[in-house]
Amino acid sequence: PYFSNADPTVKRSSGFLAPTVGHDSNLGFVSKIPYYYAISPSADLTVEPWFMTNTPPLMFLEYRQRTDNGRFIIDSSITKGDPNQTGEHALDEDVRGHIFGTGRFDLDDDWKAGFDLARATDDTYLLRYHFSDLDTLTSDAFIQGFNGRSYAEADAFAFQGLLPQDSPGVSPLVLPFLQYQRVGEPNRFGAYYTLDASALSIFRTRGEETRRLSSTVGWNLPYTAPAGDVFNFRLQLRADGYDVSPGLDPTGTTFLPVNGGTGRVEPLAYVEWRYPFVRSSGTVQELIEPIVSAVATPNGGNPQKIPNEDSRNVEFDDTNLFSIIRFPGLDRYEGGERMSYGVHGAVYGLSGGYTDVLVGQSLRARDPSTKPARSVS
Repeated sequence: PYFSNADPTVKRSSGFLAPTVGHDSNLGFVSKIPYYYAISPSADLTVEPWFMTNTPPLMFLEYRQRTDNGRFIIDSSITKGDPNQTGEHALDEDVRGHIFGTGRFDLDDDWKAGFDLARATDDTYLLRYHFSDLDTLTSDAFIQGFNGRSYAEADAFAFQGLLPQDSPGVSPLVLPFLQYQRVGEPNRFGAYYTLDASALSIFRTRGEETRRLSSTVGWNLPYTAPAGDVFNFRLQLRADGYDVSPGLDPTGTTFLPVNGGTGRVEPLAYVEWRYPFVRSSGTVQELIEPIVSAVATPNGGNPQKIPNEDSRNVEFDDTNLFSIIRFPGLDRYEGGERMSYGVHGAVYGLSGGYTDVLVGQSLRARDPSTKPARSVS
């Protein structure tokens, strides 16, 4: 018998890595024996068999590679069905496994691309073998470009729900999701325009399908008064067009008979005032800033024909107290007049530490039907 090991001058060398041994209440005693294979100066592979007393063996693989313009990592596993688990995957001959991956690539100075891959053979596999505790797996591919004051991106998304109530037929396939943003050059008064445009197409095998075009044109004028208070004025016009095919709603519980096209056009005016008071006190800087904002836009803006795909998770908190629209997506529009006010206080230390506090309230001219449940606004 003999043993060999690379000396400290060797940066990468193929060979066995340190094994691990442990115990799990479901898997039993677990031993992992990884082998590292240095394929080339820019690629490697780790092969790690798992041996468990309560379940069949499992093979885990991780492949990594650097390319001329980026990098990617793929890891996956495969095993036979777990005989100690009842239900869909109780037979030894059932194949179970997963694949995760991520990649990022610089195409040139302006364009980047990448992908994220996450899939599993069944709902409980990742949790049982401690690979992940996620409720939803998201896979996506994208390309994005930056040029001056413009930004463009094209995405595709696929989702796999791992909760018992998730239905594969209702999970959306987003292909494509196109976005374009541009911020104009400020004129001599500091005013500038903005343009936000997007196109979205959502497919389902047995659910509602949606096609959406959206654009928002805005004009902004920031202004700092001689006394030091800061104003921001904004005028914008938003237009959304929808084409909807009937099916189940995004929760998979209610059939929506909506069919055909619809749209909306919403003008909006916004003004915000801030008066920051700043002083230095020893090793810290202190800030006290009263803030007042007001929004004026027509009431409503949410016809029943418009589905709600991206604005279901709504939270009213300090991060969006002074936001123009508080919904996270575009499918819901916050109409009506409202005013928000508050005081922002902060203490910043020279070493980088800070304490930040915001207290405020939002008042509405009327109570909109789109306000989230239990909201205090």
